[in-house]
Amino acid sequence: MLELKKLGQLLADQLKKCKSQIGRLYLRIACRTAVWPSFLENELRKIYGDEAFGIYQLAPLRRIDVEKAAAKEGVNSDSFINAVRDKNVTSFAIKPITLRFLFNMYRSQGTLDAKTNVDLYYNGCICLCEEPSESRVASEQQGNLDKTQRLIIAARIAAVTILSNREAVWSGIHQDEAPNQDFSIDSILGKCDTYNNNLFNVSPQDIKETLDTGLFSARGENRLGWAHQSYAEFLAAWYIDHHQTPIREIDKLLFTQDQGNRRLIPQLQQTASWLASMRQDVFDIIVQSDPAALLSSDIDNRESNAKLVVTQFLSNLSQAKIHDYHKYNDYYRRLNYAGLGSAPSSGVTQEVL
Repeated sequence: MLELKKLGQLLADQLKKCKSQIGRLYLRIACRTAVWPSFLENELRKIYGDEAFGIYQLAPLRRIDVEKAAAKEGVNSDSFINAVRDKNVTSFAIKPITLRFLFNMYRSQGTLDAKTNVDLYYNGCICLCEEPSESRVASEQQGNLDKTQRLIIAARIAAVTILSNREAVWSGIHQDEAPNQDFSIDSILGKCDTYNNNLFNVSPQDIKETLDTGLFSARGENRLGWAHQSYAEFLAAWYIDHHQTPIREIDKLLFTQDQGNRRLIPQLQQTASWLASMRQDVFDIIVQSDPAALLSSDIDNRESNAKLVVTQFLSNLSQAKIHDYHKYNDYYRRLNYAGLGSAPSSGVTQEVL
């Protein structure tokens, strides 16, 4: 891991000298997305030509890949995959770093049961913020931030992405070339975040270091987005909770008036679900209008919450406010609580039950 800052320029210059015989050289460069130099990409395309040049990004792990990895780790693949599905952590199973994290948890506990899904997702995101390369650590090239600082910066990026409906971070030099759906690194600079009751300034280098983690992947030249949408949805909720945002402000963020009816903004449903798992006051303002949005939250950890969701969900169903109840089939098991079938919920017809 010797550092050579001008490697891209040197490679391009040397390859230009032998352009007449470049067809004899098959060149493959492996690089992390966030640090891949767009200048080198443009130069290589000119040298080799469009037909002989290609850029590829590693695809997520497939089910068969996870099964093979489980066999190698001595883990029952069927039981493990069922546990992944039950805990809704497929987004971690498709990445080698967090798949290892899930294997370690499964081996030690025989299950993937963390205290809550919030804990499980937080630990998975922290895992993606760690430096996985032993060679980088040995050569002291692991960056200036620790994993928690990277998580806080990633959470700020998530809040901007989700709440402003943006797609990616633009890392190019010329801001006027940024797509309208992106936001620049400069737009999230300057503010401070609480970290162990201290404040730290967020610099451009800090953001670039965070974008170099497993939480992000390429969205094209000079564009970096979330490797999985669920990372952004969880971290946006965590950021709001981390800053102890007042419930009245959260209410303004999450809800809109649609033809006189107050309802949860559809694009924010998953973030709202995560927030409801973190804060009871958020759960309370969502359950009355959009109980279906809470089916993916940690409602199975509190029986009183499960009762509220069942009552309101069946009420909305009987009033035809919910049309396609089959789409929630994977979540109904979360509603199980003692005495669930003993008495119909108030105001719900027997036909619906």
